[in-house]
Amino acid sequence: MDSTADSTRDLLCTWFWYKVNPLELNVLSRLLCGSLINLARSKVATASLVEFAQMTNSDFLLVQEPYIRNERIEGLPRQWTSWLSGNGNAAADLEEMIKELEEALSKLQDENVIIGADINAHCVRWGYRTNNNRGYQMENFIVEKNLQLLNSPGAEPTFQHYNAEDWPDLTLASNPILANMCDWEVLENESFSDHNFIKIIIKSETPILSYLRFKKKFGGHKKFYIHFKEKIHKLLEIIHNADTIKDLDAATEKLQLEILDSCVHSYYISKNKKIIRKTVTLNKQNVLHPHQFGFREGKSFNHVQRNLLDVIEDDKKREHYVIAISLDIQGAFDNLKYDIIRKELRKLYTKSNISEPLEDILSNRKVAIQTSDGLAVGKQTQGCPQGSCTSLFWNIVSDEILKTVWPKEIHLQAFTDDFAFAISGRTRRELEQHTSFYFETFKIWTDKNQFNTSIEK
Repeated sequence: MDSTADSTRDLLCTWFWYKVNPLELNVLSRLLCGSLINLARSKVATASLVEFAQMTNSDFLLVQEPYIRNERIEGLPRQWTSWLSGNGNAAADLEEMIKELEEALSKLQDENVIIGADINAHCVRWGYRTNNNRGYQMENFIVEKNLQLLNSPGAEPTFQHYNAEDWPDLTLASNPILANMCDWEVLENESFSDHNFIKIIIKSETPILSYLRFKKKFGGHKKFYIHFKEKIHKLLEIIHNADTIKDLDAATEKLQLEILDSCVHSYYISKNKKIIRKTVTLNKQNVLHPHQFGFREGKSFNHVQRNLLDVIEDDKKREHYVIAISLDIQGAFDNLKYDIIRKELRKLYTKSNISEPLEDILSNRKVAIQTSDGLAVGKQTQGCPQGSCTSLFWNIVSDEILKTVWPKEIHLQAFTDDFAFAISGRTRRELEQHTSFYFETFKIWTDKNQFNTSIEK
């Protein structure tokens, strides 16, 4: 076992077979995705392992009988890490193999352990129609050591060869708590082996916090010291008053967040992180209109529908005529002008420490296109691709029309670039008047910002 294993044994361990880390563990997620496979010493099956790991986003692999050349597994990237490896023979005496497994488990003591093995033992409990001696031996060992079988009852065969179907591949967890965190499934993906891939999902309940990276080479240590010093007395008080594990967890999280806050105020961070940080400021200070439901924490399309239906129901209870109109801005994110964004930012914020970093994101942006005459480079003056960090600027621009003073009979809300109106009136004539006012006002806003409504939608 190498040094990597020592620091991660509490997460994953495997005895008996070669285990690798195909990509850096996705520790920011509460899910770990892994796979179990017997490669039957096949060169093709081993070579396809990399593509499979990338396609399934596997964090770890339990691999048996890989193709070996020059004392290493052929075809695996150098950055993959072997945490714990061992050798065994499924056809050998099972008692000897169980003894080795007992020794490995005793050394790991109370660690959480996942075991993947091709035991070749027949037992009804994991899919066979009858039991054989090896099956009885393995089942007794599982019960004696209180191991938890992850194989699902009635699962697809883990081994297929011509007309033969078997369930020789077992996956075991060292305790019930770990087993309850695991989902187990036989996959239909092509493995180029007689054995099928088995997917294991470990659902961790422990939240793992991730933080920004800071550029300390520009200094800021003294500023950090001064800023954080003001928080120390309060933090010590919280830690001293922590009487339970829950209190201690809360105190630890508070300490981490206060350190982060001091770093934010002391060191440089990347431009993209600034956008995210300023967007958090927009939400916390309630600067944006509450009827914008897109890109907002705690809001979704379900809230849009419910809110609009509630308004319509209220109008109907008052026995008003009511009409609902939905409008979409054509190419809203592609046609969003940087000059317009800057203008709206300055209207929202008078403090330059908020507006200037955001405006800086829009400066010196260029578009490069490869043509038959070579590379063509031009200045970019518009466009905030949806899904990118800059798409959040749309909420700032759309805020103007949402904050328009509408008659009480006109309700407007938005989900990013999709707008919905609920317009009511006591009479049809009044409804027509309110609808005309809405069209005229909305058109003034779209014309000013050089937007077009999507007629097709």
